[in-house]
Amino acid sequence: MKAAAAPSRRLHASGRVRGRQRRAETNETREFEDEFIVYLIFCSIMKRLVFRILAAVSVMMATFGLADISAKTAITKMTLTTTIDKVTIKMVGSSTVAIDWGDDSEVETKVLQTYSNMWAWPTTAFSSEYFYTHSYSGYASRIITISGENITHMACFGNQLTILDISENTELTELICYENQLTRLDLSNNTKLTRLVCGENQLTNLDVSKNSVLTGLYCLDNKLTILDVSKNTELWYLNCKNNKLTSLVVSKNNTEMRTLECDQNKLRIAALNILFETLPDNAEIKAKGLSITGNPGTNSCDLSIAKNNGWKINYR
Repeated sequence: MKAAAAPSRRLHASGRVRGRQRRAETNETREFEDEFIVYLIFCSIMKRLVFRILAAVSVMMATFGLADISAKTAITKMTLTTTIDKVTIKMVGSSTVAIDWGDDSEVETKVLQTYSNMWAWPTTAFSSEYFYTHSYSGYASRIITISGENITHMACFGNQLTILDISENTELTELICYENQLTRLDLSNNTKLTRLVCGENQLTNLDVSKNSVLTGLYCLDNKLTILDVSKNTELWYLNCKNNKLTSLVVSKNNTEMRTLECDQNKLRIAALNILFETLPDNAEIKAKGLSITGNPGTNSCDLSIAKNNGWKINYR
């Protein structure tokens, strides 16, 4: 009996040893998993931090002139007052951009796609590669910063933007920013701009004197009192309806102009007659249309001046 008990004690002892070994291995595995999770969290935090530092450095360098950022990096800054909780921006270009949405989310890096038909974009270009969307939790004022080279087309309409700074985006050729809350829009550095759609904002002034290659201008439904397009010699379409214009300045140099819509403004008899006298009279353009309904001077102005310059007038 004693001889049989000895192996039994040895088996129990061996089992206890194996149990301790398994517990030790389990503890080591758990420690490894915990360390690995901490490592992943650390990497995620560092990645986010690096992106934010790089974006901040780029902005600082551009601000203080430490590098020629304007020649290489086009920076667009937007401040969004979120009466909506979802932002959609459409961009076209030939570069990689970094988007900081202004909350705690990671800076996103996107490769822009090119688009050949400017006039169809973005109304028909609804494929996902042109869309950049972000949702917020709650409503607050946020600054969205987009950094990148060669952003040529941008549409940011319907986002309740209060500030849109595109002064560093010198490659921009088309900007569609209607249906926001903009009170100011500086276009002085955007000399390549060919199409501007900025209607349904709160603009009281719009200076397009530096945008000499502008061909289409849609600035309806704002609060403009004076608009001068005499320097825009390539302009062929102007829609400035439903503003507070008391003066609309064109010139004989606007030789490409064929459509001008200035209905529902504050243009009196003298202002309309001056406008008629300065309309271009390019005989090569057969169909030239002018719409002036709803102005104080509409019914008493001298329509024959414009008609003699080859313009068909809609005034009813």
